[in-house]
Amino acid sequence: MMIKSESINIAVKTIFFIVVFFGIIFLGRDLLPSQVETFRFHDMTQFARIEEFTASIRALQIPPVYAKNMNFGLGYPTFLFYAPVAYVTGSLIHLTKLPTVDSVGTTFFALWLVGMSGMFAFIKAKTKD
Repeated sequence: MMIKSESINIAVKTIFFIVVFFGIIFLGRDLLPSQVETFRFHDMTQFARIEEFTASIRALQIPPVYAKNMNFGLGYPTFLFYAPVAYVTGSLIHLTKLPTVDSVGTTFFALWLVGMSGMFAFIKAKTKD
């Protein structure tokens, strides 16, 4: 009896491992470095939002709340619903005459560095080596 339950237990563990392994491979395929795109950008409106935020700053609407060209020209209170730090950073970079696409990439990289530095400082303060 013991041999039978042990072999069933091993079979269940093996099947579980195979399912988890292929599940991770399937779900993580977009994160592989061999992919052309390592992350599929799911919100292509970032470029329009940075353009609108920059236009609002140039029109002296401070703080920018209303994106007048969105919603088919009817306007939309975009910046009331989304956290504005990314748009402030992107707009400041875009105001230096850098193209919008480069502004978005630079913004993501700069805010990534700030986040990583903040996490490092937090862990260093908590561990106190």
